[in-house]
Amino acid sequence: MGSNFPLFEIIIYAMIAGFLILKLRSVLGRRTGNEKKRPDHFISTSTQETDSGNTISLSDRVIKEYPDINEIASSKVSLDCIKQADNKFDEKKFLTGARVAFEVIVQAYEAGDVDTLKSLVSVPLYSSFMQAIEEREEAQEIQKTSIVTFRSIDITGAELIGYEAIITLKFVTEHAIANINDSNKELASDQDSIDTLIDIWTFKRDVRSNDPNWELIAACVPEE
Repeated sequence: MGSNFPLFEIIIYAMIAGFLILKLRSVLGRRTGNEKKRPDHFISTSTQETDSGNTISLSDRVIKEYPDINEIASSKVSLDCIKQADNKFDEKKFLTGARVAFEVIVQAYEAGDVDTLKSLVSVPLYSSFMQAIEEREEAQEIQKTSIVTFRSIDITGAELIGYEAIITLKFVTEHAIANINDSNKELASDQDSIDTLIDIWTFKRDVRSNDPNWELIAACVPEE
């Protein structure tokens, strides 16, 4: 990545960022098109508590795919509040870091890299990842997912609750997926058949903290 933007710094700034693989079965994503609908069994319904004692319901934090004008205006105001509370916050760098974090988390899930996942996501979400990985291994299902391109990354929600900065992103990505057999040989891969997936990821960070890391606290599928 270059010395001006090392991977560590990007992930740190974005741990925010934060689909996933077909046998996540849309753990985090939804296809757009005529493909089979992937069951969504990876939405976390756990809660996180802020320092002020308020409880944040992750299940309530699902952002509409197309926010209305009031939501957009509210997000802008909240982003301004976050910038005032944390003068090091830079929206462009945040989005750049989010893209890298998205790729790292997706690759970690695919590889079963639990240490990387544990360092990037909240405890409830980590438990969900672990359950999905275990189910995938028990079913002996192996799939290789390649992110072909990012079509868009947009901020769809932002809040400052006490000292907790919370930002929600909408990722629209294109993926190529190949099935792998027990001999680690590729059974099928149709690079001409690209799946478009939509993921909604929510990150949080205590703006008072010296730790610049953002934590992925929720991942869900947009409502139909």
